[in-house]
Amino acid sequence: MGDPLSITASIVAVLQLTGTVVTYLNDVKEASKDRNQILLEISNTRGLLLSLKDLAERPSFDHTWDTALSKLAIPNGPLGQFKSALDQLARKMAPVTRTRTVGRALCWPFQKREVEETLQTIERLKSLIMLGLQRDYTRLSESIHEDLRDVARGVNDLQSRAAADQRMKLIAWLSPLNFWPKQADVFSKRLERTGEWLLECGEFKTWLNGTGQTLWCHGIPGVGKTILASMVIDLLQHTFKPEEAGVAFIYCDYKSGRQHTSINFISSLVQQLVQRQSEVSQSVKDFYAKAMSRHTRPTLVDYSNLLHLEIGRLPKTFIVVDALDEYVEKDGSRSILLQQFRLLRHKVNLLVTSRHASVAEGDFEVDATLRIRANDEDIERYLRFQIHHNRNLATCVQKFPELEDDMVTSISTSAHGMFLIARLHIDSLLAKRNRRALLFALKNLPTEISSTYDEAMQRIENQDEGDRELAVQVLAWISHAVRPLTVRELQHALAVQPGDLDMDEDDLVYAETLVAVCAGLVSVDQQSGTVRFVHYTTEQYFERRRRELFSTWRLGRRVKYTNSPAVQRCKLLRTSSSSRL
Repeated sequence: MGDPLSITASIVAVLQLTGTVVTYLNDVKEASKDRNQILLEISNTRGLLLSLKDLAERPSFDHTWDTALSKLAIPNGPLGQFKSALDQLARKMAPVTRTRTVGRALCWPFQKREVEETLQTIERLKSLIMLGLQRDYTRLSESIHEDLRDVARGVNDLQSRAAADQRMKLIAWLSPLNFWPKQADVFSKRLERTGEWLLECGEFKTWLNGTGQTLWCHGIPGVGKTILASMVIDLLQHTFKPEEAGVAFIYCDYKSGRQHTSINFISSLVQQLVQRQSEVSQSVKDFYAKAMSRHTRPTLVDYSNLLHLEIGRLPKTFIVVDALDEYVEKDGSRSILLQQFRLLRHKVNLLVTSRHASVAEGDFEVDATLRIRANDEDIERYLRFQIHHNRNLATCVQKFPELEDDMVTSISTSAHGMFLIARLHIDSLLAKRNRRALLFALKNLPTEISSTYDEAMQRIENQDEGDRELAVQVLAWISHAVRPLTVRELQHALAVQPGDLDMDEDDLVYAETLVAVCAGLVSVDQQSGTVRFVHYTTEQYFERRRRELFSTWRLGRRVKYTNSPAVQRCKLLRTSSSSRL
């Protein structure tokens, strides 16, 4: 049996806490429904608690009550749970109360879910106290037993949620980079059944099945190296279970230099390996705790050491690096990254893509190199898909079936194994309205990438004045920006007119229009929402011809007086790019 004095002390402690919470609740300036309901329920429960206290304090204490009172006061029992709920209420309200100025009322600090959980706790206690007062010991025991099971499940759920939240927080902290949106966007552009030749070649199979293998895939611009890299990443993710192999990847980008640093790349590899595992290793937890205690970010050496530890925990690790040549050599950054890969030489399977195999020469030891060239069958499959999914071209080939083979043959021949040229050529045919126009265009397809861009610019020039002017502005903004612009930023920048102080949604050009007027030279990354040139070589083309093409375009004049947040961000870009205007 329980000690009446200790039971009374427990009840008194809860009563005192209810008084404190009631005081806080009365201070709330907004008499909301939630606040009133909690206040009413606590007041009602306080009355029941006073009845229990009176029974426990009677000199002629009836030991038949002892069973009921003892059950209510057991550890983690009804009284303990109610006290915990009151403690949470008091803690959340007390800090605001202490800091508020004299005469100012307290604002309601609780969300709907918290209110519902508190009311459920109060209602459970009321029901159990009533059973105790009625001396229904059997039902009281059953209810408390079930209640304790619910509490245990609730604690486990809370602990699981807390652990998941902590895991997400730790993973997000590890690196500022996130290549998953890029992977999703690139892989979504792959046409089914294309690129399979890579998976069947001997060099790739040796790399996939071996250990400590390095495969360097090189090819001229526009052959589809990035699409192939995304296909390899997807294959690895779905072929190997997390406990069988680690998988991590990097997408280098010519316009993401500020964040694309050696330390961020290495930290991203660590992050991806941790993210793929079901549990965070103790090494990572200690790494995080140490950094938090010192209030500093880890160094490159710290991340490198942790990367080696995480790789050592796995049977096998694959790392894919796309477009290493687009990682601009600045202050020796690329050399530092290559040095990190050299340290991993026999511990990981590394696949790198770049324009030239010479990127690796003298800096890196590779097991095999593979020249990437767009497969003729892949180009043909892509072209036939585009023909049948464009209304104008599909209509033409229905009337003149031989046109389909003519288009496929002419474009494939002029593309010279470059997907990019094939794509731009098919884009140039989309607006042709008759057989004669199609045949003329097919006879005059350029075979060099620069000439292909010239032809695209000529198509822009042939548009009506409004579309032509819009296209030039879009191309100029993208070319001069020091980082990729979001669709929103570009829309706002284009909408500014002299004398504007602000703008609304009616002033913005549709995102689809921004792309449509640019003759296939611009695309929107659906995952990140940024607008960019379709390829690195497109950027280089406009860098070479910037003064010629954009001689009358001036950024500063358009944004000087505008208060739009998006345009203000673009003005900041001008500061960095003013030397190029």
